[in-house]
Amino acid sequence: MLEITDALRRSSLVKRIQVSDLVEEPTVKYLKCRADLVDGSILHINESVVLARSKYSYHWQRANNELNVRWDNAPHHPQISSFPYHRHENNAIHASPRISIDDVLTEIEHRLKAAGVLPP
Repeated sequence: MLEITDALRRSSLVKRIQVSDLVEEPTVKYLKCRADLVDGSILHINESVVLARSKYSYHWQRANNELNVRWDNAPHHPQISSFPYHRHENNAIHASPRISIDDVLTEIEHRLKAAGVLPP
């Protein structure tokens, strides 16, 4: 899980990181944290690995708590072609590959640049 916090610390998008829970044991790894981004938006991260089974949620929201995008692998949308991996956006569920923190930060950066929030 330290690779996730390291990626957040390296990112120019992240102003502040708050880790609320971190477990690094041989068979259990768990991270719950919040990253405040340069545009005022917030990225909530929950990731766990228990006996090599991974569960994750990357929830990117505006400062007013409205959802931008959430990527996760909760197994509750079996109709999605990438099941259990998917993303929530615009009140819909979309197929999505397994995503990492680096993928999420890259996607957020592209979206902020496209919106003119960051320079191209």
